[in-house]
Amino acid sequence: MGVVFMLTNLRKFTSIEWSFILVFIIAVIFTMTSIVSALEPVNKSEYKEVTLQYGDTLWQLADQYKEDHSYTYQQFISWVEEVNGIHHQNLTPGETIVLPIEKK
Repeated sequence: MGVVFMLTNLRKFTSIEWSFILVFIIAVIFTMTSIVSALEPVNKSEYKEVTLQYGDTLWQLADQYKEDHSYTYQQFISWVEEVNGIHHQNLTPGETIVLPIEKK
């Protein structure tokens, strides 16, 4: 009912209402683009690999490589967890993971 009403009364919208509609459409497009790009798989061969040592934490790795990435510590940790399918509390010494640092 609401869509039909809108379509039959398009000429009655003010310029402010059109502005809100346009901003809403742009926001939806931006959100959908962000979601699609986030769903693209990461090519792990393009990123730095490290083998975890006993006592390593993702926070320490984020700090150790802070000059090589532009993420906040939380963003770094989230990226590593998501891409490697791990959780920061379950790191295994000897496991190889990739970090959000492009290979040179």
